[in-house]
Amino acid sequence: MALRKRKVSRIIERAKRRLEAASLIDSKHNSSIEYSGGDKLLTKKGFSDKILECENLINEYNAKLEEADSIGQRIAESEADLSDMHTAILAGAKSRFGLDSDEVKMLGGTRKSDRKKPLRKNIL
Repeated sequence: MALRKRKVSRIIERAKRRLEAASLIDSKHNSSIEYSGGDKLLTKKGFSDKILECENLINEYNAKLEEADSIGQRIAESEADLSDMHTAILAGAKSRFGLDSDEVKMLGGTRKSDRKKPLRKNIL
């Protein structure tokens, strides 16, 4: 059971399609074309490297989520065991000391004499 949604990147998929188009353009012109036209060099190689970096980061992120999911599952199981133990302790106190004992109240239960009596409503 996954506790968190995995990161899916539409940007990377779109970038891969553009990289394929850039590859076609480069092969059509028989050279590596520089696409930025400014101070920062932007080539197919740099674009490809950035795509790979993003994919690696997402893979690392997903691996950490898998680890967190595993720990979350162990926490849920541990809490369920703790809840069962709590119920068993309260039931044991009730059987050992009685339903109306102070020990039951000390353990967080409600003594039988402290329970509200249900009031019946007469419906006409």
